[in-house]
Amino acid sequence: MAVPSLLFLSNGHGEDVIAATIATKVRELAPAIKIMAYPVVGYGDAYRRADLPVVGVQQAMPTGGFILKGAGNLWKDLKAGLIDLTRRQIRDLKERSAAVDGVVAVGDVYALWLAGRFVRRRTLFVATAKSEYIRGHYFWEYALMRRYAVHVYARDLLTAQAMARRKVPAEFVGNVMMDALPIHGSDLGLRPDLRVVGLLPGSRQDAYGNALDLLRVVEALEGLGEEIGFLMSVAPSLEVEPLVRAAREDGWRALDDGPVSIAGGSRWTLAKHGLQVVCVQGAFGDLLSRADIVIGLAGTGNEQAVGLGKPVVTFPGKGTQFTPKFARDQKRLLGDAVSLVARDPQVVAEEVRRILSDPELYARMARAGKERMGEPGGALKMAERIVALFQPPAPRASR
Repeated sequence: MAVPSLLFLSNGHGEDVIAATIATKVRELAPAIKIMAYPVVGYGDAYRRADLPVVGVQQAMPTGGFILKGAGNLWKDLKAGLIDLTRRQIRDLKERSAAVDGVVAVGDVYALWLAGRFVRRRTLFVATAKSEYIRGHYFWEYALMRRYAVHVYARDLLTAQAMARRKVPAEFVGNVMMDALPIHGSDLGLRPDLRVVGLLPGSRQDAYGNALDLLRVVEALEGLGEEIGFLMSVAPSLEVEPLVRAAREDGWRALDDGPVSIAGGSRWTLAKHGLQVVCVQGAFGDLLSRADIVIGLAGTGNEQAVGLGKPVVTFPGKGTQFTPKFARDQKRLLGDAVSLVARDPQVVAEEVRRILSDPELYARMARAGKERMGEPGGALKMAERIVALFQPPAPRASR
């Protein structure tokens, strides 16, 4: 009996994380299924970290996949060879089709279209890009889902209900982002009695500038009136030296000779005038678990934070990802779990003080985040459906 082959096709860095999380669950449930990962944007670092084989054609683009955030972004990627990359990926998918039994497409309908039009195998679609809380899908997107997807997993219940009304076979079983947060139990070098502010600058090139904005908020929080700790997330996709160099130009200095290894990653400390910020690369689940509140300019990271019941204060960044429009959309998506304020260190600091000093407000924001993101466990439920669809039935015992 032939071993089934599954292609996980995703078009975005956050989408890679979600796809890798589901694929890992499939591998645990059915080790015989052959899994192949096909990242359309970037090189698929999340798949590689999960020890999943990456196939296909990859090339990094200047915008990191954010081509729809303004004509300038599209032009940058076009100059870098986006059209040629797309042609090569389509040709590769056609050639690979014969070796594939099914596809799990993760991302927006472009990922679904690539799978349905060029691989032409049974496809499950994990729709991560749109929510009824911000704006729903267009009629032609529903048409693509009906045509190409045997089943669709929506990112929240409201969106699943909207899909079902349009005859799309959809459901909501949980947000996989909440399953992609391994927690190792590290204290990250902080005393257990400290209240902790988490700092999320994002995972793309904008993060270096965002990190400086967050460090200036730390300085504005110096007079909080109680001892407080600061944890800054440094995504695995970022380099340590450019971040430290940028912080040094703003008066910060590194206290450690080099990063200290911890479970799931590493850490080091930046200091300025008695203030200390522990920078953590990897171990993101531990960072969010340890934080009491988050100041975030991240997409997926902010969503995971509110899903753990951590209030988020955010503001528009300067780069291509966390634009004013993106910040407003995220606020609509996450509702009362997020406080969106002006890009001013004093204003941000005052909002953090307000939330931490008001237990009722804090509890309301924590509840709102958990309600919007849903409970963990979605990855396992999706994996069980995938295995049921694609794993051949066990042979009957002879009598």
